[in-house]
Amino acid sequence: MSSEIDEALAPFLKPSNAVTRPISTTAVTIFDIELIGVYTILFGKCIHLLCWRYNQNNRNLYLVWTTALFVLITAEVIFGQVGLTRQASLEFSAAKAGDYGELLHYLQGDHSKTVQQ
Repeated sequence: MSSEIDEALAPFLKPSNAVTRPISTTAVTIFDIELIGVYTILFGKCIHLLCWRYNQNNRNLYLVWTTALFVLITAEVIFGQVGLTRQASLEFSAAKAGDYGELLHYLQGDHSKTVQQ
């Protein structure tokens, strides 16, 4: 049974993946944080322009939709990064300790992963 588990998890537990995945996940997280920062500045400018222009029709409609898009995109980026970080952490700890139970549970249908997707 142990050899079957080792074969099934081999792509996830390669030494190169166990080392490079956490590093690349961290790099992607930092890049996403920077993009969200730029997007936050653009969102602030957009809200500022929409609030201070009195002669614009449908101003409240634009404010609501712009805010909704900002909240949804920000939530998607946060949940995506949490999922990537969690998977990289589980893969690294499984490769290091050889305990595959938690990683198998995560890969076979973890409820929190399903909710995030």
